[in-house]
Amino acid sequence: MSIRAFLTGWLTAFIVLLCPAKAQSKEELVLTDRSQGCTDSKSLVTTFNKVGDNYIEANKNGKGRVLSRKQLLDLLTAIEEAKSQSTFNPESLGITPQSVNLHTIIMQKAACHQSNSDYSKALQKRKEAFQYPAVVEAARLKMSFRDCGTQHVQYKLVIKDPSLHAETIEVSSSHECPWMLPWTIRTGDTKCSTYSTTLPLKLKALDPCVKGPNQNLLDGAKYWQQDFWSDRLLWSYQVGFQLDQALGIELLEALPGALTVGKNYTVTKCSFAADLSKPHFLLAELAPVDRGAIDCLLWQNQINRGQPVFTWEQLHDKFKLCQAAVKEHPWLEEWRKSNSENQIVCTVTGQSCVLEPGKNIDEFILPAWRDARLSGKPEIEVTLRRGRFTCGIIYLSPLEKKSLVVLAMPQAGGKHWFDQEKLSFHPRNPSYMLVLADGTKERRAMNPLSPSLPQWARQDNKKYGIEKDDY
Repeated sequence: MSIRAFLTGWLTAFIVLLCPAKAQSKEELVLTDRSQGCTDSKSLVTTFNKVGDNYIEANKNGKGRVLSRKQLLDLLTAIEEAKSQSTFNPESLGITPQSVNLHTIIMQKAACHQSNSDYSKALQKRKEAFQYPAVVEAARLKMSFRDCGTQHVQYKLVIKDPSLHAETIEVSSSHECPWMLPWTIRTGDTKCSTYSTTLPLKLKALDPCVKGPNQNLLDGAKYWQQDFWSDRLLWSYQVGFQLDQALGIELLEALPGALTVGKNYTVTKCSFAADLSKPHFLLAELAPVDRGAIDCLLWQNQINRGQPVFTWEQLHDKFKLCQAAVKEHPWLEEWRKSNSENQIVCTVTGQSCVLEPGKNIDEFILPAWRDARLSGKPEIEVTLRRGRFTCGIIYLSPLEKKSLVVLAMPQAGGKHWFDQEKLSFHPRNPSYMLVLADGTKERRAMNPLSPSLPQWARQDNKKYGIEKDDY
């Protein structure tokens, strides 16, 4: 036999073997219903094999569920119709311009963090957030919710049957809202999204015994149409913080000195701290018009009976104190100039120039200050910030030429020596750094049993030893 004849025969035999294998490829339907959380998880994968014109649940000895060809053709029709519903349809959820107007006051009340505060002007400034287009977008976001953190859900249907459709069809969703909207439909190499509420009902019919973990989402039984209008979780996050900002600015503009001293500052951010229904502080981030040695001022103004306690004049006095103190330490200005994003930030809390006066200073800052035998007290807190990130925290006193560094975080690509430092002072990790006005630095480690440390820290240090400075 010639080599040509042998190769021709071998190739013919290979094709004959290959074709039956292709013809015998499985015609099946696979349904995956999965839910995984922190405390529990459940996964149900069901396979249906084609027998005649029907699909029969596999591994059930002929006693499993049966899906008829008509049922599958109806499902394919629903899938095709769903492809045309690629945009969110609020009217299918009862959200219309008329219903929005009817429930505007309810939505506004739900958005206000402080029920007893007068949001009238703030609501007027943010009125567009409660008009029809914004409400539709809020509804779309809620109806497309997907928890990327603790909870993971998935519902997927895969159909392989050339007699039903020439290409493999996959319908899936990983959203945990009613109807699991939106769905992704893949047909061969193409895909699209759909907000159809009919398609999930057709999918639910495939599991009449409701065994899958996501079955209760498919029929919209968890839809919150009436609760939607008063949903505090939705509206407080959607516009509540903007309302707080508007209300905070309104309160600051009404404070004594707003038209005189207040004009020296631009309010860049504003919010309320502590329990939102009974806030303790109004937090304002201010940019001095005349920047000087300080780029930003954080003002914590105590709230009493809904009104800030401290005036613009009191703030300005503290700002001038911080400004003068920072100027006495030229190395801080050198650090700021080393990067265009670097900022020097000071804090005013009531009558103090630190973020947390009282016990926090006494236990976590004063021990290092006393150990270093610095003059005065740590009364001015300076934060070094690059963009949104904190690079360091330093304490100053008008009576002291040295600065106390309690936190230093290395910054990649930093051109200043401070960007290479790594430090985090704590009573159980009592290492700190002193810096002279010219930038000369000295790192020190306290005696872990020093009487300057709080008693609880000395006891822990004696019992467990000193933690490493690996911040």
